[in-house]
Amino acid sequence: MEGKIMEIREMQKNEIAQVVEYYSGIVPPRENKEEDQRNFENEISKAFGSDHMLLALEDNKIVGFLRSQIQLNQDGKKVDRVIMLLIPLDRLGEGIGGQLIEREREYAKIKGADVLDIEIG
Repeated sequence: MEGKIMEIREMQKNEIAQVVEYYSGIVPPRENKEEDQRNFENEISKAFGSDHMLLALEDNKIVGFLRSQIQLNQDGKKVDRVIMLLIPLDRLGEGIGGQLIEREREYAKIKGADVLDIEIG
């Protein structure tokens, strides 16, 4: 879908329900879908305000989500650790993740992070 304009911006608190719905639509449930949704909603709600969360939007629809935390490592260096990057499998290769990571890199620089750490798995 080249040529589409994508907006990358910080998530707002009133968008938690939309992010939970997005998560539920792309992440297969471990056991119980409702319980997984509830757990994810609780996790994101608790982390909102302390963790950094970005949305990728196309036509006001979420097409990507990134969550990170600023931490100090053992050497005392400030690390911006990306702990969640959600992109639907059918949208891989469209640059959504790259745009989210680039915006996160800018954020890490502003926050004075020495390292941007992206966990894959």
